[in-house]
Amino acid sequence: MANRIALGRRKSGSVDRGLMISGMEASPTGSGTSGSPYSRADVTSTVTVNSQQYGNAPHNFDSQAHVGGGHHVFYYTQGIINKPASSLGTRTVDITHNWGNLTESGTSERPLFAARWSYPHDISNGVATECYNPGEYTAYEYSLRYFSGEPYLRETEIREGFKAEHIDSNTIRLTNKCGGHLLTDEAGPFSASNHAGHDMYYALVVFYELDYNGGVSI
Repeated sequence: MANRIALGRRKSGSVDRGLMISGMEASPTGSGTSGSPYSRADVTSTVTVNSQQYGNAPHNFDSQAHVGGGHHVFYYTQGIINKPASSLGTRTVDITHNWGNLTESGTSERPLFAARWSYPHDISNGVATECYNPGEYTAYEYSLRYFSGEPYLRETEIREGFKAEHIDSNTIRLTNKCGGHLLTDEAGPFSASNHAGHDMYYALVVFYELDYNGGVSI
């Protein structure tokens, strides 16, 4: 009855689980009458996406199907990651959501998630007026300066960003990379920070669905 209904894993090599009832197999030929009906689609038919196997046959019912085009929320949280302790440094927080334990998933499986962050000035009355996807960059600015009548080059290194990544099936690590600016004079009198970095507000949602986005936030 594998081409009629599946309960549990779609097949032994797949990582999905649920209740799947096959639909009618589409065909350009055949009458589809009671005397010559279309055959049932095979619920064990799969397609591989990011090394994970998902069903690709039409279904009358699939308990894993997205409702209304959305995802099923498993866990959510929000908080603050303080600014890094040093110029161009980072600060991390590990979020334990326990998706792997509570869904009894394999050690190599990961959940789909969405992470967003905001600067402190984006928060008004406890609500984010602006939020951003994870991302990071490093930039350099150069200016010509003079010391005792001699020219020298001043370099300003700027780092900004936020990173979200899986640690294992139960934990996601968030990293504040807003480490400020570092001024360095080429053979000049000083190296110092002129920007101490930012605290960072974050929001994280973890879904029941398996990760199909390569381990990054949707």
